[in-house]
Amino acid sequence: MIDEAQKAKWDEYAIHKAAIDTGMRYGRNQKAREMATNMLLDNESVDKTVKYTELSEADVLAIKAALGKS
Repeated sequence: MIDEAQKAKWDEYAIHKAAIDTGMRYGRNQKAREMATNMLLDNESVDKTVKYTELSEADVLAIKAALGKS
């Protein structure tokens, strides 16, 4: 049987790891959005922006709309 102290350590580790993983995903997504913004400002196509940023087409179109580009 696992004692409570060991279980608490494992739970703390799992929570810490999940927080780091979430932060890394957020950072990657934020960088992709910045890159998409720059590409669209340079008049790159939506298809090319989707390809290189790996964002969804809907995300890229939303960024484009927010920039006021049609």
